Amino acid sequence: SLAGLSWVMSVFPIVGMIGGLIAGILVQRQGDRSMLILGLVILGAASMAAVALPSYGWLITTRIVEGLGFLLIVVAAPAVLNRLTPPERRLIVFGIWSCFMGAGISLSMLLGPMLGYWHVLWLVDGALALLIALGVALKVRPAAKNKNQAPSMPTGKEIWSVAGSPAPLFLALAFGAYNLQFFAFMSFLPSFLMEHAQLTLPQAGIAAAITVAANMFGNLLAGWCLQRGARPALLLAITFAINGVLGSIIYLAPL
Repeated sequence: SLAGLSWVMSVFPIVGMIGGLIAGILVQRQGDRSMLILGLVILGAASMAAVALPSYGWLITTRIVEGLGFLLIVVAAPAVLNRLTPPERRLIVFGIWSCFMGAGISLSMLLGPMLGYWHVLWLVDGALALLIALGVALKVRPAAKNKNQAPSMPTGKEIWSVAGSPAPLFLALAFGAYNLQFFAFMSFLPSFLMEHAQLTLPQAGIAAAITVAANMFGNLLAGWCLQRGARPALLLAITFAINGVLGSIIYLAPL
């Protein structure tokens, strides 16, 4: 059902909202490389475990565990990239990194109908995550340890100081607004196309994959603009204005 699908899709953002601070502390104290490997292993193992028991409750449970692994990945991977990338190339590298969500969702929409059953897609995803974890373990060097300056736990005062600052607060609200619009559109697009445009499941998957893949062009364009000196605030303002107009057209226009 659509309600069940919404729960399956929303588990990741909920876990991220609750555990983001904890993941950041773990990455700071345990190291970005080790937490990236751990996140990939958790994600891969939970994905493969999801097919062991074909029930909705077990799927939601494994999705929560997947969300924990995903959270470690999205916190640790930028730290690894920031450490390994020369300063003059970081903006374009992070532009490429930011394509991961659009690329992954597009591939899942495209390949899901072709594989026949969601179980196969979950197994493939899990195997890829474990393979990438092995690659990181073999190829990515750990950060040099500074014995004179061990990372300390943030105090409650420091946490509230950051949470109450205008810049982090507005960035969090902006990202939340984008995710609300993106996930509401992306999650139900295949069902919408099959119901209102009379597309078959493979056709709807291809159409939705192409639509979601457009995010990657925006990510790369943003990285290119930032690399050439564009102001981040200006890019955010322009893109949110475009999203607001197009969102109104999508949801309010008679279809």
